[in-house]
Amino acid sequence: MHTEFSAHPPQRPAFKRPAPIPSVRLRRWSIPLLALAIGTYGYTRLGAMQADSPYQVSNQLAEEERLRKNAQLMEAYGYKDNVDDLQKALEAYEVQ
Repeated sequence: MHTEFSAHPPQRPAFKRPAPIPSVRLRRWSIPLLALAIGTYGYTRLGAMQADSPYQVSNQLAEEERLRKNAQLMEAYGYKDNVDDLQKALEAYEVQ
């Protein structure tokens, strides 16, 4: 009797399934993604804490004062088109 006509069909070799690719990719990127998420959360919390700080109010007041002084200086020493404006700038400089 021939083997190809026997009652039992021949056994196929058992192949191993390859590891699922998405889980390998997920495992490879899980730690960096987690670190990125934690860093982003920390950065936003730090910004929220600084916005609520009492130093923010004093910084705003100092900035307003600086802008006011700059406006005064530009008024006194800004671009001058004629001799009279230059004379006024020199007088303002001598007063200080």
